[in-house]
Amino acid sequence: MSRLFALILLLASVAMADSNKLDRSKHMSEDGWVALPFFCGLAVGFFLLLLGWIVWAKVESFEICSMSREQREHEEMLKSTGVAVPVDAASTGL
Repeated sequence: MSRLFALILLLASVAMADSNKLDRSKHMSEDGWVALPFFCGLAVGFFLLLLGWIVWAKVESFEICSMSREQREHEEMLKSTGVAVPVDAASTGL
């Protein structure tokens, strides 16, 4: 709970700070520190992308990918016809 409070406090203090405001009347290259917000945004974006990929990989479980094609076709044949076909039977697939 204290970590969540610390994160909220940090975000609120950054949002309320006056020293990080850009002068909109100047060109961005004149301020000289535009790279910092750019790279912070890039890092946050990469973090969110990585987090989404990790969650997707965890939820997907890759059950289909762990099977061989022959084993998957065999299980599909069992489900659709109900006939037990030996695994070493001749296949019509490529």
